Amino acid sequence: SIKNSIKHEMEQDLVYQDMVADLWMINPNLTRAEFRHFVMNEAYRPGLRTIAGMSLIPRVLGTEARQRLEQGAEAEALRQQCCANHPSTGSSCSTVAATGLFCG
Repeated sequence: SIKNSIKHEMEQDLVYQDMVADLWMINPNLTRAEFRHFVMNEAYRPGLRTIAGMSLIPRVLGTEARQRLEQGAEAEALRQQCCANHPSTGSSCSTVAATGLFCG
């Protein structure tokens, strides 16, 4: 049924969230580039759809750590590289950039 299908998809979403949270817990000094390499990996591909509309960083980092991550020069360089060929509004890249996860 549709209800069971949605329930299954939500359960899978939580699995992908936990994968990312575990990665941050194992190595809290992970750079954005290393983190992006992990989530762009083929094995994680099904999770990309899940992540596109949500930010996982608040789940694994405190406010101060997130601000440091987002305001760093490395983060800005990665945002520019990731979103260089995408429109600034209405694209998945801008959505992801707004979450502060991959490009933002």
